[in-house]
Amino acid sequence: MKILPSFFVTAATLFAVACGNNTIPNWQQTSIQADTLESFITSTFGANAVGVGNQLMAEGGTAMDAALSVALAQSVLTGGKYVSLGGMMTLLYYEAETGKVFNMNAAWSIPQKETNPLTIQLTRYTVDSIRTYGRVDGRTVLVPGFMKGVGRAHARFGRLSLAKVFEHAISIADTGVIWDQTDQNAFLNWKNILLEYPETREVFTKADGSFYEVGDKFVQPQLAATLRAVVSEGIDYMYGGPWAQKFVRSVQEKGGKVTMADMTNYDVIWSEPAHINYRGYDVFAHGYPAWGGGRLLELLKIAEAAELSESGHYATSPESLFKMFVILKGNNKVWYDDYEEYDQSLSDDEAKKSWDKMASDAEEVKIPSSKYNGKHSAAVVATDRWGNMVALLHSVNTFNWGANGIFVDGVSIPDPATFQQQEIMRAGAGNRLPEGTNPGMVFLKGRPIIAFSCIGNHLRQQSFSSLVNALDFQLTPQQASDTATIGVYRNYGSYRNLRLGVKVGSIPKNVKKQARELGGLYQDDRTIKAWYWTALKRNWETGEVLGTSVAQKPSGE
Repeated sequence: MKILPSFFVTAATLFAVACGNNTIPNWQQTSIQADTLESFITSTFGANAVGVGNQLMAEGGTAMDAALSVALAQSVLTGGKYVSLGGMMTLLYYEAETGKVFNMNAAWSIPQKETNPLTIQLTRYTVDSIRTYGRVDGRTVLVPGFMKGVGRAHARFGRLSLAKVFEHAISIADTGVIWDQTDQNAFLNWKNILLEYPETREVFTKADGSFYEVGDKFVQPQLAATLRAVVSEGIDYMYGGPWAQKFVRSVQEKGGKVTMADMTNYDVIWSEPAHINYRGYDVFAHGYPAWGGGRLLELLKIAEAAELSESGHYATSPESLFKMFVILKGNNKVWYDDYEEYDQSLSDDEAKKSWDKMASDAEEVKIPSSKYNGKHSAAVVATDRWGNMVALLHSVNTFNWGANGIFVDGVSIPDPATFQQQEIMRAGAGNRLPEGTNPGMVFLKGRPIIAFSCIGNHLRQQSFSSLVNALDFQLTPQQASDTATIGVYRNYGSYRNLRLGVKVGSIPKNVKKQARELGGLYQDDRTIKAWYWTALKRNWETGEVLGTSVAQKPSGE
């Protein structure tokens, strides 16, 4: 296993024609005009935000402009519960003019002074523990990358002004969104934490001093002011300016290790995307120093070596379902055995050897219990009239607002270090924290045809099964997402006794029964949601773009 080689995609048949001030790529000497190249954007949630993203592209914005607008709006829509301006971001971007795929890492960085991470407290996010929670540990706060990612991605690939990209998010913060039952339940469960500090209490208190009730308009004036300051003063307002100073002071007062040097030194990492060839497709995913993309591509290569789909779809073929069990079980084992080699690209020979080993491996391996089940995130994918594509993932990597109750000028500050002590120790103080996100793209004959991203605990497994559906069986993105989604293993403890999660009702009982007779173990899982996998597919001959639908919950709209 080795670090992925450098790789750029360049379409040999690409040539450009001028159209006003824009350069419109044409493929294989076709006569595609600007107005026949459709733009499209979709996301895990935020239908109105997605609508605004489409409008921005209609007004001349790129796919990046639109995706960043949606991501910003999502952070405001949720009030920092699921995603936040104080979170992290990863993305892939295909630039049609150059024919290159760019990989951007704006994930968490570890404070330079965090030299003993194994002593960071672990939080168990259960309703009972949260309601009675009385401890605060600022050391669970890491250096956020989301807003730096917004700034760097916009500067490199945006066309619209920063003010235009931020406009909808500011409007939502000013005018408010409906406080629904989901918001109410979350607030009541986290009330003990959210009312601990005056600045956080202010976020959830109406002008008359009362708390929000179902049906009220939840407004966020402090957050709106922060967003306006970023527009007027630049992204570094949150990395070296007044917001950063206030953030560092607040975290340090609670025992945290983040310093101003950590903030001013933070920057995104531009690196090569992970890449493989799978059944004639070029598949790209989020690359080094993350591990999620490499693990996803490893799954696809081993599936190819195992001839996973040769005996039919895994929802109808017991043999294929059993192979799915073995492949995912082996990939899960590799993660625990070989963490240090998280970013890799398997050759065909290596994939075959890995499959042969997985198929015959009877080794008993102890796998630690999952300590955490709530890594909230959002995914956005988009393509514009010029053929640019983006696959974006942003996250707070925690459950709801986290357990520290920290807000800084309206921005929720999550606690991702509370369950990643081992990973932080391995990465080392001052370094980027490797993570498992896997936004990606699929190319056919030099053309990008699919952009995808995924959220939730199942993101690697669900991306894998959805890509098998889309590439092996030519399903549309929505069909691929809806069809027999596979999730994580349950009943941790013994490697031999792991049970593969499958979406409830998606695989007939007789198929599971026959696959069990072959040696597979399966368990229905109600936490698998079809809309967690977000994708679009572009047909370059017809100009048609198909995508997954925007989830209606949680929307906040």
